[in-house]
Amino acid sequence: MKAFKAFAAIVGLCVSMPIWYVLVYKMLAMMHATDVMWLLYWIYMPAGILVSIIFKICELAEKK
Repeated sequence: MKAFKAFAAIVGLCVSMPIWYVLVYKMLAMMHATDVMWLLYWIYMPAGILVSIIFKICELAEKK
């Protein structure tokens, strides 16, 4: 059961996060974003991925 929860959390991250980042990228491209907006996007993307992974790991460890 624990392995299934971990698998579900990983799949959830691997499915929802790329969709979100592609949508944000498309919005920035459509609105002809400035260089500052693109810079913030490229800072936000890896930070968001890292924080999401850390939260999922902590959440799974807490439930044990």
